[in-house]
Amino acid sequence: MEFFVNIDGKLKMTKEKIDKPFLAIMTVQQLHDCKEQIPYYKELLHSLGSIRYCKGQIYKDCIIGTFMQANKYDNKSNQIAFGFYLSESSLLLIEDVGDLKAYIEKKFEYFENIAKPSEVLLNIMQSMIEDDVLYLSHVESQLEKNIDQLDHSDSMQMIDFVSQYRRKMSKLNLYYQQLINIGVLFQSKICSQYIDDSSNWQMFTLQNERLQQYVELLKDDINQLNQTYQSKQQIQQNKIMGVLTIVTTIFLPLNLLVGWYGMNFSTMKELDWQYGYPLVIILSIIIVVCEIIYFKKKKLF
Repeated sequence: MEFFVNIDGKLKMTKEKIDKPFLAIMTVQQLHDCKEQIPYYKELLHSLGSIRYCKGQIYKDCIIGTFMQANKYDNKSNQIAFGFYLSESSLLLIEDVGDLKAYIEKKFEYFENIAKPSEVLLNIMQSMIEDDVLYLSHVESQLEKNIDQLDHSDSMQMIDFVSQYRRKMSKLNLYYQQLINIGVLFQSKICSQYIDDSSNWQMFTLQNERLQQYVELLKDDINQLNQTYQSKQQIQQNKIMGVLTIVTTIFLPLNLLVGWYGMNFSTMKELDWQYGYPLVIILSIIIVVCEIIYFKKKKLF
């Protein structure tokens, strides 16, 4: 377990056990070992059972919650998830994998000059979304690229692309809504004992609202891309059906001739006439030519 204390406005790490550390990073097993010192231990343990959401719950002397970073790149190894226990003087972060610990050590300079435990939690959450605008811009460029290549896109690839990004945007929309709820929670009067100034949490909330609005715009763009692609597919299918209809119409009179002279009645003098066969050929050619001229004048093809 790693303990951090705040000395002269600086966050310092110490290996010595402290009853009320400014910040502590621990595993679930280490949480078990010091459960007697943690009020609402059972509630905290229950929230750690399956971390799938970002949420916070206010209790008498603390706020218990969970945070799960959005899986933007379909790579679970980069997805940080942890539980937190925030009191007026301490912040406990609980996770077993070790990703959060490595993340804080890597970005420790961002947390050094922090005066309140709630600010550490805020900075962690802010740092988790700091590159999201770049990711959403990347998604937007991918959409524009697919729109430009719409006429040459493979149907299965386009369906997979639309389905994949539609799911991602839905998950991100829910993710930002959860972070907005946490931001609103920390701005409430009941949380005033944990924070000195709610303006930072207000900025965090506004930042997530803007990201959520960006996601909504991208969802609209994805739907528009899908509708445009479906429309182009329909137009292409209609053209094919139009060609098949014209071909069928052209050969319909010829089918009539075939059926007519295929009856072989004895009274059909054309069957015994020496020019009967050439006449049918010439008549068929004239019918086809006349139909083509008619269709061209009507601009049917």
